[in-house]
Amino acid sequence: MSGGIAYVYDSDNSFRNNCNMGMVSLEKILVNQENQKISEKQLKYEMLDFDEQRLKILIGKHVKKTNSIIGKSIIKNWSSSLEKFIKVVPNDFKKVLKDQQNNKRKKVLKKVSGF
Repeated sequence: MSGGIAYVYDSDNSFRNNCNMGMVSLEKILVNQENQKISEKQLKYEMLDFDEQRLKILIGKHVKKTNSIIGKSIIKNWSSSLEKFIKVVPNDFKKVLKDQQNNKRKKVLKKVSGF
């Protein structure tokens, strides 16, 4: 895995023991702040943030297309189901995304400060 983020539903807590940690990091799902407004642009381009919102949308689309019983159960029991998800991020991909975030912040600071 080298070019994207995966969200794994680990219902039996076996994924960590079966994952090759040489190229990826496993992370908790970032939970949204209550009443936090998130734009589609943020969801699309800020891949290290907004996990809960992105995951809920993805599962909702999956349920709509497949009528998945498991997907429906996950959404119905969202709070407890969310704890069973693991975010899998390739280490090289994470570095690229962090570099992009830092560059974006530098540009904003430069624009705001006028330097």
